[in-house]
Amino acid sequence: MPENLQKVIFLHRSRSWRWILTKLKKVLLELPGIGDYSADIINPHGGFPIDVWSAEVFAKLFFDKKPDNNREAVDKVKNEGLKRWGGVVMDGILLHCAGSTQSI
Repeated sequence: MPENLQKVIFLHRSRSWRWILTKLKKVLLELPGIGDYSADIINPHGGFPIDVWSAEVFAKLFFDKKPDNNREAVDKVKNEGLKRWGGVVMDGILLHCAGSTQSI
């Protein structure tokens, strides 16, 4: 069994969910070709997957304005998302959308 797969299986058997999510992201980042964004997409409960296009959308949501440079806004938007929603960002977004009565 590959070492990374053994790590993932071990992490899923652990008791501390937050610890699992943090460790799982570290394991994913060890894989060739996997960066921060890809790790958050694979494991959305452990982070806040933001790219340059979603940075614009969330900057408007969080700060009420379009960023001057989407690429430079990624870290600021990601940090704000984590601050607001913690490690369960995708759950928060889905619950918000499911409960929303406003049309987009």
